Amino acid sequence: MEDLLDVDSPPPYVRQDGYSKQREMKEFSISFKPGERVEGSLNLFFDSALSKNMPTLIEGSPLKGNVTLKLDRPDSITSVSFGVDGEFLLGGTTGTEENYFFLKEERSIWSSTDGEPRPSFDDSTPVEKLTFKGTLHGGYTWPISFDLPKEVEIKKKQTSRTFPLPQSFSEKFIRATIRYTVWVKVARRGFLATDKTLSMPFTYVRVTSPPALPPLREVVYQEGTPLLSPSVYPDGWHTEGPLQIKGILSKTVPFTFQCTLYLAKPLAYTTGNFVPLFLKFESDNVNVLELLSNPKAIHARIRRYTVDHIHASNALDNNSFRDYLDYSQRAVWWPSDENTGSGGVRLMNGEVHLKPAMYPNTELGNFRLRYSVMLYDFEATALEFRETKFLQEVPIEICTLYGPGPRPKSVTPHNTEPDVGYGKLIVPYMNQYSKGFY
Repeated sequence: MEDLLDVDSPPPYVRQDGYSKQREMKEFSISFKPGERVEGSLNLFFDSALSKNMPTLIEGSPLKGNVTLKLDRPDSITSVSFGVDGEFLLGGTTGTEENYFFLKEERSIWSSTDGEPRPSFDDSTPVEKLTFKGTLHGGYTWPISFDLPKEVEIKKKQTSRTFPLPQSFSEKFIRATIRYTVWVKVARRGFLATDKTLSMPFTYVRVTSPPALPPLREVVYQEGTPLLSPSVYPDGWHTEGPLQIKGILSKTVPFTFQCTLYLAKPLAYTTGNFVPLFLKFESDNVNVLELLSNPKAIHARIRRYTVDHIHASNALDNNSFRDYLDYSQRAVWWPSDENTGSGGVRLMNGEVHLKPAMYPNTELGNFRLRYSVMLYDFEATALEFRETKFLQEVPIEICTLYGPGPRPKSVTPHNTEPDVGYGKLIVPYMNQYSKGFY
């Protein structure tokens, strides 16, 4: 998927006030093979800023263009129609349960029951609304315009469910594909006549945005001041609650500390931006606090979770039906200005940067794509913990568009370079690897 958002500029398809801008359009065309009896083309127009290589349609924009026919000889054409298909495909499987069309729309462009069509060069000849039984000869052009639905209904056995029209999806290491195609069909009559079709794939992008920021967080971004901490502005932060963790310092000294992870509200963030984080450590052991508040000791990431099958089994030996987990780079951390250096508390600010053009949260039938902020065990040489496992998961939503109000501004330089190479362990004790998120 092409990068739809740039970190340093607004989304190219929508103004900051939320209204669509008039964009320069780029024409994409596909034609019948030269030398065929029926000549012509399907011509569609897409936003040129988004459609550098692949035609790309943004939610809320119509499919617009035209269909042309050039007939050097009379031809017994009975109708011309176009349609849009949305298809879910699961590689390596067959059958309608895993592979299916979630969108099938067809529209008539012209039919013999509409009467004789007017040639492209003739705008004055009235069209009689009588069934046309003759042949077409010459050049014809028909405009087309189609609005994709906002939702689709998936029927499975005795149940049905409605989903937002999903964004196109295709990745090298994941079997599931969501694809869209617009097509044109020219129907012909006669014993040896065959129908002619043209099809053009395109990318569909959903428009989703976070809710409005909490009022004081808006003020902070407008004035360019640091974010207010959870102790100063609790309404601006979300937490799943504190974690009680026990361990041993330097193999001899037992310790207990409390850790609280906070995420800035709302829990929806725009692709290409960042997730603001905050950590609070509490302990009566100052040495433990100093080790924990080292930015390198804190391990937090975005985890993407993708399910593309209907099977309950996710055993390690079942490669065909395994869920997909993948990860961003680590969050970056720095000490909060509220730290006093005394007492039993340490405070840390953090950010995890989001790669541009991440897919938004998606659900369609049994396909699910979700994101969470994951806090894993702390990594300090002198500390040993009673249990080794991930500490906390906070589900979040990834959106394709900025929300109302000022744009969130990160403190640290935006960097989404992987800190772990492809195929390397990201969470060693959980056997979780980097599988191509980047």
